[in-house]
Amino acid sequence: NNAPISTNALTLAGLTGDDTNTVSLKAVGTFAQVSVGTNIAVTLLDSTLTGSNSSNYNLSFAGAPTNVADITAAPLSIGGAFTADSKTYDGDDVAVIANDKLSLLTPASVDQGDTNKLRLLPRAAFSQSSVGTNLTVNLTTNSALQGTSAVNYFLTNFASAPTATATISNRPAYITGSF
Repeated sequence: NNAPISTNALTLAGLTGDDTNTVSLKAVGTFAQVSVGTNIAVTLLDSTLTGSNSSNYNLSFAGAPTNVADITAAPLSIGGAFTADSKTYDGDDVAVIANDKLSLLTPASVDQGDTNKLRLLPRAAFSQSSVGTNLTVNLTTNSALQGTSAVNYFLTNFASAPTATATISNRPAYITGSF
């Protein structure tokens, strides 16, 4: 839950003599929570001293400044593969995923511990709702994430997501009545 510090006006007080040239602060911001939110407290509690004479000092956090920042949801793409069931014409384009080998593609910035707390709920649709063979089946934006860490991420890049093919076959029409 590190908070990047893009600019700062932090200084070290209490250094003696030439130590101002040999001791420096490695400032590290730390969020008070790891989940998405706004106005989250940020402290410097993970900051350290560096430099040749840094071992002569104990870094005190008494009176250290704090700040607030936001944590926004991170994007995830879908990888892997799936197959879709063929179906009889029913007037809609909804497809049923048969063999789900889909996975979440997590960029380096995603907390790897969260991948165990996420589950993909894929939804798919045929490229058309009318009869056809070898129709493309795409994952839809109705796909969702489930799990305790789902709030921290959102699905993106559906245009590059895996696709499948399946068939919509003719629906029988029956003659009823009398003549």
